[in-house]
Amino acid sequence: MKLKHLLVAVVLFITSAAAVMAQGMQLPPIPVDTAVRIGKLPNGLTYYIRHNGYPEHRVNFYIAQRVGSIQEEEDQRGLAH
Repeated sequence: MKLKHLLVAVVLFITSAAAVMAQGMQLPPIPVDTAVRIGKLPNGLTYYIRHNGYPEHRVNFYIAQRVGSIQEEEDQRGLAH
């Protein structure tokens, strides 16, 4: 029984130590492609433009928005749902 308690304590210690170490480490920033033109509109929208030769004579758009519950303040939680 003591061996079981010791094993549980060791496992908890190792997982706790790993979690603390992972929180302290930061990944380096992702490098931006030099062919990308970045700008910001007066309304706050940030845009990224890059030339793409394939497929020819076509334009491709992707819209990424920072929305959702994680973006809400504490007093706003649950209002959108």
